Amino acid sequence: MVSALILINCHFPFDKNITEKLKRLSAISDIYRTQGVYDLITKIVYSSEKEFKETMAGITRIDGVNSTLTLLIAGKHELITEVKPIAVK
Repeated sequence: MVSALILINCHFPFDKNITEKLKRLSAISDIYRTQGVYDLITKIVYSSEKEFKETMAGITRIDGVNSTLTLLIAGKHELITEVKPIAVK
């Protein structure tokens, strides 16, 4: 499985129906509402190039979606859970 983050710029004012339509796309695992240049960030998880293209086509066909920016996830890093002080001599 491969994952990607899709940053979505929507027409102003934001239409909540966009998120409802995004929820219908099976490859979308998460949807986040943001403030700034992009209005939504979605995470998609897909197993083939065909599924990726179909999902992207589904996103861009939604009324109110102006543009998207795709970030393919290349790897995952573990979070630092403990901060250790640096010894100073």
